[in-house]
Amino acid sequence: MFVGRSKVNKEYGMNKLTFIKAILILYVFVGLPIAKGNEDWNSEVIKALNSPSLNTVIEEIKRYKNSNQIAMDSATFANLIKERKLNSIEINFAYKELIKSQDPIISKEQLKELYNTKIESITSFDCQYSSTLKEKDKVTFRKNRFAIDGEKMFSEINEKIEGDNLSLIKRGAFDGITWRHLQTIETTKFIGEVSKNSKDSIENEIYQENDFLKLCSLRKTPENIIKLPAYDLVHFLEQEATMVQEMRTSEDGDDCLVVTDGANELILDVNKDFSLKKARFYRIVRDTNGFSTREIIFESIISDFINCGNGIWLPKKIVVNDLANERSEIIEVLNLKVNSVLEEELFKNIFPQGTVINDLDSKLLYVLGYPNSVEKEIDDLLISENLIASQETDFDEKEKKTEKVIEKNPKVVEKTENVATKNDGYEEEQDVLSNTLIGVSLFILICGCAVIILKMR
Repeated sequence: MFVGRSKVNKEYGMNKLTFIKAILILYVFVGLPIAKGNEDWNSEVIKALNSPSLNTVIEEIKRYKNSNQIAMDSATFANLIKERKLNSIEINFAYKELIKSQDPIISKEQLKELYNTKIESITSFDCQYSSTLKEKDKVTFRKNRFAIDGEKMFSEINEKIEGDNLSLIKRGAFDGITWRHLQTIETTKFIGEVSKNSKDSIENEIYQENDFLKLCSLRKTPENIIKLPAYDLVHFLEQEATMVQEMRTSEDGDDCLVVTDGANELILDVNKDFSLKKARFYRIVRDTNGFSTREIIFESIISDFINCGNGIWLPKKIVVNDLANERSEIIEVLNLKVNSVLEEELFKNIFPQGTVINDLDSKLLYVLGYPNSVEKEIDDLLISENLIASQETDFDEKEKKTEKVIEKNPKVVEKTENVATKNDGYEEEQDVLSNTLIGVSLFILICGCAVIILKMR
């Protein structure tokens, strides 16, 4: 027992000695270099702080701020540190000084709150503008109008293609109850739709094609619409990957803030209440060596701002370059109203006289403005029976009474089948031709049967 215990103790003593040696080796080869490294780092920091080059750069940053009343932009800063040949430690201190020289930066949440406030402050808006859209093989000229008043909405697009005599008109409106949609099928022929239940399709069309405010990120995207970063800053800021860059930049001489998620950039003008100045979308391109670079595929340039109050700055000109699809568009504002009183008729009377209108809710088809059209006859019947006044405003109530009148007057329903051809000034040539063809066909059939019977005999 004694010998065994001595052996164990001896072995234990040797293991303990080995462990102590290992600790000493680690200290010599690892601990001392780390300690030395800390001393060296502290020495480098002290050296950097006393560097004439760094002190010169810091003085330049302060001088730039005093003379220009704004902080030095990133491009000037980059050239300065390159010129002064600062090392990485010196650059770090210079960058901190640059950030310090800037006015307090706005946070992501503050920016989101600011834009929500801007959007809510626009109670009415009416903008008329022209645009020239250039594509690969054609040029399209447009005169558009977009207006909102609370929940009400109006959109109009007048389009003409260069070298083509055909002009197209498209209108959409919502008066708070009913959606109306109009478009041309020929130069002078119009068709329209009326419904209380077609909000998604019409709002989608209005929003995507003609919403001027969305180009300035001053309208929230409806839930059923695909959200694009350039067109919905609030939605963009809600994304986790989106960040507000700490250091500001200069765009066309203006002090700007960059909001980015790495693939997209929204550039905001600091001195115009962070209004959207530019939007850029990128794609990643890899060269033959495997290196990645960013390439602009879309850019929107917003300029010539007007101060409309409440932190709202709206442009008189927008240039959109869709490089991926080889398209460019120049938009120029002709007339602009913000928070002004808008006429109620703008959101209701969008159909010209003679428009063939399909009422999707009551399933009626009629021609606007013709004395014998179904629309006129139904209204006359309702008025004659004292069911409505000459100007009925309650659409639901009118619809119920209309159904009762139609039940009593089946001739009205019968007329709906021919309204589009007879009441819009169309001739009955098609009906005559159809009847003639039917008669000829029957005659040929009878003759054929007679020949067969004669041969059988």
